[in-house]
Amino acid sequence: MTKTDLINEVAYELDSFMTKEQIDRMKITLYVKMQDFELAEIKQLPMTMEHDNEWLMQRYCVDGVAAGLHAGTIRSYIGIIKKFFDFVNKNYKYVTAQDITDYLAVRSYRDHISHNYKSTIYRYLCTFFS
Repeated sequence: MTKTDLINEVAYELDSFMTKEQIDRMKITLYVKMQDFELAEIKQLPMTMEHDNEWLMQRYCVDGVAAGLHAGTIRSYIGIIKKFFDFVNKNYKYVTAQDITDYLAVRSYRDHISHNYKSTIYRYLCTFFS
């Protein structure tokens, strides 16, 4: 957009509020005042938000409350999910099914968790990532 285009658009917008003489005077004033300026159009790409795991877990808590889950249930889910994120040490966007499998295998071997508890962890993680 040129200075002339801008001034003409402003004049057009003010046409119903000002007389022709006032518009002409405004145009001349703007031409003089903008003499040493250049107009440049700002082009800005849409911003993408990069959220971390903490943000996602808080979002999950809010969604759980909205869905009617009890506070104890949400605490159980978040406790397991937090341990998982500490283990994989990745942003949620980069977690794979293999990460979940590896986590369950390590927990089974290292912590000697029962098959039922391993199923519970798997179910909680699947619910979180779905």
